[in-house]
Amino acid sequence: MPGRGLNIPELGRSGRELRICYSLKSVEPYQQKPEWPWSVRQAALYHSFDIETGKACWMVVKGSNLIRDRIQSATQGTSELSSFETTASSFASALATHLVLCDWCDEDWRWYLTFLEKRLQDLTRRALVVDVPQAPSIAEPDSYQRIEPQDSFSRTLSGITKRTLSVPRRLLTSGSKAKKMKFKHSFPQPLSLPEPSADDEQPRLPPVLPPGMGGPYSPSSANTDKIFAVSTLQAVQAIEEKANEVFLNLESNIKIVTSIRNHYDTIIKSQDCPLDIVSGSKAAYAHFQKRIDNILGDLEIQLTSAKVLLRLVQNRESLISGLLNLRNIGASKELAKKSQFSSKKMEAMTEAMHHIAVKTKQETVSMRVITLVTLFFLPGTFISTVMSTDIIQFQSPEESGKIFQLEALKLYLAITIPMMLIVFAAWAIVYRYVNRKQDLEEFGGRPSGWNV
Repeated sequence: MPGRGLNIPELGRSGRELRICYSLKSVEPYQQKPEWPWSVRQAALYHSFDIETGKACWMVVKGSNLIRDRIQSATQGTSELSSFETTASSFASALATHLVLCDWCDEDWRWYLTFLEKRLQDLTRRALVVDVPQAPSIAEPDSYQRIEPQDSFSRTLSGITKRTLSVPRRLLTSGSKAKKMKFKHSFPQPLSLPEPSADDEQPRLPPVLPPGMGGPYSPSSANTDKIFAVSTLQAVQAIEEKANEVFLNLESNIKIVTSIRNHYDTIIKSQDCPLDIVSGSKAAYAHFQKRIDNILGDLEIQLTSAKVLLRLVQNRESLISGLLNLRNIGASKELAKKSQFSSKKMEAMTEAMHHIAVKTKQETVSMRVITLVTLFFLPGTFISTVMSTDIIQFQSPEESGKIFQLEALKLYLAITIPMMLIVFAAWAIVYRYVNRKQDLEEFGGRPSGWNV
């Protein structure tokens, strides 16, 4: 019992007061947000009671008029809340007022937990029955077959090109040896759809679902992205935070209500407590203790439900995280598979380009040889043609049977050899000019092999 304080008889204060202050939390319906129709509210209370005069002081701070309306509604009837004739009745009225707040802190937690659990089930129940596909293999499927491309570069010519070129058969015989070279592409080419096996023809049975969980879920449905979305994991995380908040509030309410019961239990058992209060409020205090025990028992049940909900939320969160990781792994394997097939295709294309480059190199060498031979014979042929005309004539001796004119040969060589040198020099100059121009374009304005 507290010591005697300031005695003011005019105000009904004897100086012996019981004081208590606490804060309780509860959840109330909140209609302004239909998507989340619950809100956690707090009420703070200060109470002082004069054990000699029965005067009481109440200060309740809350964001709404709910507690005030309940106390006013209770005091309008014939109950212990409206009885203040004696000190014992005033004490019983104070106990009943405390019960109003204790009942309020225990009211709607079970419905709020049910709402959280329903919201969690709506978000994650499909994850329990989803048919998780097997991880794709990086190995090449059996349905793909290797194809053999056409044997030689000459076979790539279309029928129109072959008819247009009209190459003689004798020229093609020299290139028949090249047809013996064969290479195979290592990348798979789907020639036809794989034949379905006997097992694939039989439809799989849907999984057996618990009652009320809807039909079977297939990963190919339109809800796949929604079920395996990061937003689902975020929503589950938000529910976990709300469940943690409920757990802390219930634990706090249990401790506060227990402290209220212990506080008044200490007062009743104290030797300094007036006998009229002890004897006159025995029934009211017994009722108060019984109600407090019931409230504490119900709060303990709700606390256990909150623990179960927290464990369920954590398990579902782990399940969703595992499914997201599995989807990411599957996507990574699929990308790796496609990259492998692409690399094999590029390897085959590189091999084909190598064969084409070898053929092109051989044809380039052949064209250069033909060009050199043509350039070698072109001046002589031209001069020979000119000299065989009537432009230049040499008189042959009539008495000789063998016709040979040395002057004509000298003139032919004197004209042919310089023209041959001029043609070769012109060809070399043009060839070098073209190569230097290509080097300038390739090396950014500087020919290859030049040093500054």
